[in-house]
Amino acid sequence: MSPKISTNYTKTQHNLWQQPWGYVESFLIVFGTLTIGFLWEIFIGKMSVHFFVFPMNVLIGFLYVLSLIVFQKYLFKWQLVMWFTSIPATITLLISVLLMVLLMGIFPQSPCSNTLVNVLGLNHITSHWAFYLIQFLLLTALGLVTVKRAFPFKLNNVGFILNHAGLFIALLAGLLGANDVQKLKIIITEKADQQIAINEQNHLLKMDFKIYLHDFQMDEYLPKLTVVNNNTGNIVLTQGNIEIDTIKKTSFIFKDYQIEVEKYLSSAGKIDDRYVAVRDVGTPPAVFLKITNLKTKELTSSWVSCGSFLYPYEAAKLNDQFSVLMTFPEPKKFNSKINIFGKDTIQNIDIEVNKPFSYDGWEIYQLSYDENKGKWSQTSTLEMVKDPWLPVVYIGVFMMIAGAIYLFWKAPKGLNSKRNTLKTP
Repeated sequence: MSPKISTNYTKTQHNLWQQPWGYVESFLIVFGTLTIGFLWEIFIGKMSVHFFVFPMNVLIGFLYVLSLIVFQKYLFKWQLVMWFTSIPATITLLISVLLMVLLMGIFPQSPCSNTLVNVLGLNHITSHWAFYLIQFLLLTALGLVTVKRAFPFKLNNVGFILNHAGLFIALLAGLLGANDVQKLKIIITEKADQQIAINEQNHLLKMDFKIYLHDFQMDEYLPKLTVVNNNTGNIVLTQGNIEIDTIKKTSFIFKDYQIEVEKYLSSAGKIDDRYVAVRDVGTPPAVFLKITNLKTKELTSSWVSCGSFLYPYEAAKLNDQFSVLMTFPEPKKFNSKINIFGKDTIQNIDIEVNKPFSYDGWEIYQLSYDENKGKWSQTSTLEMVKDPWLPVVYIGVFMMIAGAIYLFWKAPKGLNSKRNTLKTP
């Protein structure tokens, strides 16, 4: 007879909050934290931590790291400490952070007219109480896991420690240094210098250096033609081409009308009822159109111009309902040619959008210009940003890169040893 196999298994029931805490407890902790954050947002308002600046943030950061070491070293048997270093805690905290990021993508992060969105703080997630609380929990979990692997130190843990410690340093530096970041605007007129900047609270500040603006320059895309409704002023959207490049495409059909571009002037001034090529401040582009009614074969012609701050726009009326207009040329690239006079004098600097210039710890960006005058603007607005914690963030990033390289370097050896083990009889 074959032996009987016992099918009596002892099922262990895991009660809520019984050690070790699992996914249910982790979900309740994270959900409770988010709830507290949203309640604080409703009753207290947007988080403001103006006291959290240098040197107070350095002291708080030091005490925080020290407390993580003490807790993991001497109080590691506490259930809360064990939970922070568990997989359920890590997964649920990461999901909650992703949820907050998702809300950031769904709701525009700008002033909103929706009362509910404003009350819940969904239009400023990065300064939301719930976001800060979840970040704090995730940072604590990351720090405790790093300390757990670092003490006692083992060479096999180098890659893990570099990756996790680097991420911890980068996140902590970003959190501690958020209020130490300075953002200033400086408005400069051509052939003049400026030393006074404006901060985010619209206060005037005197800089340690001056910026001289040689010239502001702008390259534009070709203007376009479009059809608008005369009654509403809205662009008419149809299946046909209702917006064309005035040079690249010289003809299009709208309903019963064929519109052809006979002549294009990139810079024109009006004399009597026609436009002539003129290059002067404020002279806009213009096109001469030939319009054919495809039903009646009636032929008309008209000049069309988008106008400028000096010249009015001019449209070609198709009928009582529709007209052809020229849109304003869109900026392709704009830049400022500047000199900086300070402890170091630097000349002939070209500042473009997304191409900043670094000077004395400041990143100088091209921000805007006088939009009313467009390419004829004689003023340029630059943004200056100083983040003293950025080097610390870079240290964390370089640590993560070093950890990744180390793990990549060690991986083949581990794979070879496993293969050799499998081949051993």
